Amino acid sequence: MVDAASIRQFVFANIIPLICVFGLITNLINLIIFANRKKLKSSIYNYLRAHSIIEFIYLLLNLGYFLLKLTLSARFDYVYFAKLYQLYIYSFLTTALAVSLILLEMTISFKRLFIITNFNITFKVKFRTILILIILVSFFFNISIAFDNKVGIKIANTSSLLT
Repeated sequence: MVDAASIRQFVFANIIPLICVFGLITNLINLIIFANRKKLKSSIYNYLRAHSIIEFIYLLLNLGYFLLKLTLSARFDYVYFAKLYQLYIYSFLTTALAVSLILLEMTISFKRLFIITNFNITFKVKFRTILILIILVSFFFNISIAFDNKVGIKIANTSSLLT
């Protein structure tokens, strides 16, 4: 009989790391393509390049978390470094990067809409300013994740947490 825990373990151990590796490879290909600045001068390519970089970092953090969780498996809740990584690096950074990706995709969509509708914007904002603003906003809205979590490890044979 196959139970939910074994299915979850199979997906967690096999499927998700494959998706992360495939995403890392495709984003690396995108970065190689978008690195040619001479041919790709449109500002849309700057957004797509930034999207590939942020998603590459996001997938790298996820793959690191899954590999750490698989390596430590049963001991994951007992290792202080693993809990620090999970709470402060994985939870905070991946959430902030995910919000950054969403805001960047919204910016790309609006940019395309303005191009299609020939909507002229009277002020020009540099790409780097927009990107820095997106990253700062996403980190600001997710800062509570970094401060709300308590780092704790389980003590063997007890249900209490050492904080």
